[in-house]
Amino acid sequence: MEAAVKEILTIWAQGGWLMFPLLLLTVFIYYSILELFFFFFRLDFTRVDEKQVAKWVQDPSKSMDKELSRILDFTQTERNRISDIQKAFEEIRNAFLPKANRRIAFLNVLIGTAPLMGLLGTVGGMLNTFSGLAHSSGETIDLVAGGIAEALITTETGLVIAIPAYILLGKTKQYRDRLEFFLARMESLTLQKLKHEEDEELLLSL
Repeated sequence: MEAAVKEILTIWAQGGWLMFPLLLLTVFIYYSILELFFFFFRLDFTRVDEKQVAKWVQDPSKSMDKELSRILDFTQTERNRISDIQKAFEEIRNAFLPKANRRIAFLNVLIGTAPLMGLLGTVGGMLNTFSGLAHSSGETIDLVAGGIAEALITTETGLVIAIPAYILLGKTKQYRDRLEFFLARMESLTLQKLKHEEDEELLLSL
């Protein structure tokens, strides 16, 4: 364990000053992604089939999920017109989705900066190499090796940060899309329920 820590610190030192901004970027990216990922992941009700959703819409008391119960109550209580239901679902979408969409767009930009920052380290490392060669009076191999190590380590670090982050962000987008689709299904089923109730009332009044 101690040997591994020493190896990591050695590599860290070889990467130069750019490793510290890369570390800060890594912490911020993964904290933001994981927060958003678990926000959508905890919405268990989005993973059920349409038959179950239809049962919940018909009888909200069957729902055991607190978040879903609040949504059902908000969209069905005293909603006697199509426009009322549509407005209720629009408010729910606005509560869940726009903030998440802005976060996802911002994370796309941040993740893209990680390889670019690594590339900046590559350029800096190569410049240090050529500068050392130009002013060297000996030990040329050490100068070249040190500069190339700095160049490659920052590039590799940028890619190691970005690739898993893009994968995790892609999964987060899937959860976001699943919530959006779920709300669309619920809205359609709620409107069908209202239409069915109106038809029954019309038949009874005849």
